[in-house]
Amino acid sequence: MQVRIWTPRLKSEAGQSEWSENPPLPVRADGSITLPLVGDIPVAGKTLVEARATLDEALEAYYKNFQSRIEVTRYGSQEAYVLGAVKEPGPIALKARPISVLRAVAEAGGATELADLSRVELLHRDGTKDVLSLTSAMQGGKSAAAKIYLRDGDRLTLATTSGNRAFVLGEVKKPQLVTLRMGNVSVMEMLTSADGLEKSASYSHVYLIRGAIDASLASSGADDATIAATIAAQQADPMTTTVYRMNLTSAQGLALAGQMPVQPMDIVYVSPTAISRWSDFINGIFPISSMLLLNAAVNYD
Repeated sequence: MQVRIWTPRLKSEAGQSEWSENPPLPVRADGSITLPLVGDIPVAGKTLVEARATLDEALEAYYKNFQSRIEVTRYGSQEAYVLGAVKEPGPIALKARPISVLRAVAEAGGATELADLSRVELLHRDGTKDVLSLTSAMQGGKSAAAKIYLRDGDRLTLATTSGNRAFVLGEVKKPQLVTLRMGNVSVMEMLTSADGLEKSASYSHVYLIRGAIDASLASSGADDATIAATIAAQQADPMTTTVYRMNLTSAQGLALAGQMPVQPMDIVYVSPTAISRWSDFINGIFPISSMLLLNAAVNYD
């Protein structure tokens, strides 16, 4: 690290006050630097602003009306790791210029097609964790990911969308499994992805079913075949299942469908008529959901 100090006492040959010129100071194994006269100053784990504040506190015992500068001239073995759904996962060196989360993803080759940009996990060496979204940043908007910088030992992980999926079933033209990419996906967008409703569909009986399939399956890390087998074997629990009905023939229902976000393992279902026996109905669509997952597993293989 390079430390420079300015005080009125430091004069050049021309009699002008100038900055001191000290050789770069190595950061020792105990995380401190040693400055002549001042002694040891702990800097490990600190930002440059924090390190300068610590330096100034120590300098106050020896100088008055001073200014200080501190900068990193070279990063030694410091590195962070970019893992998960990036094209070139692995360590990246932390160079003299700070590297933001967004820049780190770029240096790892960028995100893959299966990256879930709405769930990026930054695990710090001290065990603390930040969960960020790169969605707005990737679309050219503002994002905290461009302002958060990696530190030595950080692990940045991009999750995949493999578990971040939901179902659209019933009287739609293309019942399918939908990957929830790039932030929120609404009920209306799910219906659009299924190429719209069949003529037999009841526009007044569109349902969002949440909790019938355990959402923790999406983040369990299990493969599609395992999740499919779990779904096929389970029974609906009325205590954990919530059903929302949207009437698309009304302005209020259309607005709700356009705004209601779909979560992993939700089921959007379009019925030809009103549904009276919910437990029988939900248990009946589990095999369909299971088959869609099995088909996805075959396609990915």
